[in-house]
Amino acid sequence: MALKIALTGTGYIAKVHARAVQNTPGAELVAVVNHRPESMRAFAAEFGIDRQYPDVTALLVTVAYYFVYPPEARRLRAAMEERREIIVGR
Repeated sequence: MALKIALTGTGYIAKVHARAVQNTPGAELVAVVNHRPESMRAFAAEFGIDRQYPDVTALLVTVAYYFVYPPEARRLRAAMEERREIIVGR
């Protein structure tokens, strides 16, 4: 079973992470979150991602676990409000 990963953001570092996920056996990039639709569509097309969400809250209703990196307060708060299991990276 693959570890399914969603990335928040579509900037330079998100592209670095996306390439790392694609090159990691057992990992699958399945979703992207971004508040800018045009940037999100381009990112999704570049990395073959089907699911796109306008914010973390929309993503959280579809997942059981949420890994937060970097540990940003607004992302942690959203996950806690949705009562999700949270894994924080540092």
